[in-house]
Amino acid sequence: MANISVTGASCRLEPSLTADAIRLGSLSAVSPPALERLIAELPEPPWDVELAPDDDLLGDLLAAGFEQYAEADVLARSLEGSRTNPPPPGVKIGPYRNDWSEPFAEAEERAMAESAFYAEMAAPTGYEQADHLTGFFAATAGTEVLGFIQATLPQGWINWFGVVPEHRRRGIGRALLSEVVSAAREARGTHLAGIVASESARAFFAAERFEVRNRRLLLIRRS
Repeated sequence: MANISVTGASCRLEPSLTADAIRLGSLSAVSPPALERLIAELPEPPWDVELAPDDDLLGDLLAAGFEQYAEADVLARSLEGSRTNPPPPGVKIGPYRNDWSEPFAEAEERAMAESAFYAEMAAPTGYEQADHLTGFFAATAGTEVLGFIQATLPQGWINWFGVVPEHRRRGIGRALLSEVVSAAREARGTHLAGIVASESARAFFAAERFEVRNRRLLLIRRS
């Protein structure tokens, strides 16, 4: 969006993928006063920041009114050796359609209720009208949406993924992931990756042979 720079501090303003906020990307500040000078030049909050747990900026950001809303792992795996997982009987997997917006919004609310990311996003999130996005698939049974996944291709970055609680452990998540694997291969991608903040998501991706690449903290300042 824009680069902001003052003496001793700078950042790049970006849309946040995990919060209803402006992401302060590539944030640097040599001192608390430098950080405050930068903050004075920013547009209206909320702002969020993603950084490593050992980043020297963490204490300064907390002192400046930011608070942590998630501790997340960045996970990744190669497409090589990926298995094909068909959906369970009675469930269809296909490209998402905007005319599913109402059942999708209901499914999204239930599927993401425990997500720290969803809690920081304004509802509606925008995915309910986003059939133009790459790698966006839904699992349906009749008129009901049971799960969904969306990934940026060919990079293979998984942005949004969930299955409603009462339909978990049926293979729907694995079937949705298979659709993204196929789409990534068709787009000549080589890997899948994503950021997860819940233990259930970590367990799912570990079972699918994703490995932790690094840990990130997500902080937000709302006012």
